[in-house]
Amino acid sequence: NELPVSRDLIIGIGVIIPGLVDSLNGVIRFSPHMNWHSLSVKNEMEERTGIRVSVENTTTAVMLAEKWIGAGRNKSNYVYLYIGEGIGAGCIFGGEVYRGSHFSSVEIGHSIIDPNGPDCGCGMHGCWESLASSSALKRNFLKELSKNERSKYMEIFGYEEQDKVLALMDEYPEARRKAIDETLVYLNIGLVNVINTFIPEHVIIDGWPKHLDAETKARIVEQASCNAMEGISEVVDVEFSSFVGNGPRYGAVTVILDSFLRPVFPRIQTI
Repeated sequence: NELPVSRDLIIGIGVIIPGLVDSLNGVIRFSPHMNWHSLSVKNEMEERTGIRVSVENTTTAVMLAEKWIGAGRNKSNYVYLYIGEGIGAGCIFGGEVYRGSHFSSVEIGHSIIDPNGPDCGCGMHGCWESLASSSALKRNFLKELSKNERSKYMEIFGYEEQDKVLALMDEYPEARRKAIDETLVYLNIGLVNVINTFIPEHVIIDGWPKHLDAETKARIVEQASCNAMEGISEVVDVEFSSFVGNGPRYGAVTVILDSFLRPVFPRIQTI
């Protein structure tokens, strides 16, 4: 009721959430970051607003935005990786979104890399996101600092936009370098697993690694190529998202546009 536009001009509301989302029924089955379980967002919001609501996993939503207006344009076979506070993946195979049962996304961030690794929000240990996310990067940075320095940063660190995470570490370049190097070890392990498992034509990386310097990003691509299975690395291109700013905002808009336009133009690929 407080919106500065007529309700007649609103075609829908896009809601994106990190975690296991049943996009068909608009139910959040489990979100470790939000600690939400079996929450029927779509029905409740539609009852309150009278406007159609589309609910989607955050990573899948941004992947759709990449498909429409980003690095995924004109690509029909790729995996999009969002490496932020957690790690998620969205997959386009044959031009269509791949979904698991219950119309959910691919929870690649919860593949276990080290069974003796740190706790993960999902309740397991050593998941990829507990070792290679920006949360892991910050943890690795903090352990390189003195007690007093650590206290200062524990007050500063929060849920930052991913382009801000690296900048916050600039005051201590050596600790920053060590934290990045340690985190990239596990980033590369998971990236190679993605390449060997799905054998996509392209892998698009978003999140904190996108904001590294060009030399470090080139090293990520080179290591992925060297460590992927022979015969696979030659046919998979690894690149970084072209979005400037907050990809999830593009994703939330794309989710509702996609749900609105696809029934009318079922073969639509990009705008």
